[in-house]
Amino acid sequence: MNWIEKLDRHFEEILAASLLGIITCLLFLQVVFRYFINLPLDWTEELARYLFVDFVYISASLGSVCSMHGGSLPGDRAVASNFPDVRQLDEVNDHGGNCDKWYHIIEILYLKKQEVD
Repeated sequence: MNWIEKLDRHFEEILAASLLGIITCLLFLQVVFRYFINLPLDWTEELARYLFVDFVYISASLGSVCSMHGGSLPGDRAVASNFPDVRQLDEVNDHGGNCDKWYHIIEILYLKKQEVD
């Protein structure tokens, strides 16, 4: 696998990590200039804000891709490990997406609560 295929396969991951690193550096630069040099930089805050919006959209896309290709998000793993009845929903490979799975999780929890009452 050459570097172009690796870049194509991991482009969103690389972009999200790069944006997060740039945002961190910009905000650190802002803190250093504001508190130690006493010269606040207005453009760093604005640029960090716009990069953060881009970061959110790219991370949402990355999360969707990971979920569609058999990966799981941290919230899915936490729920599945704490509630054994929900584990079988993780094994079902339906095309309803996460919304359908979360609906079934809420339904199971509601029925469990009704059994207790």
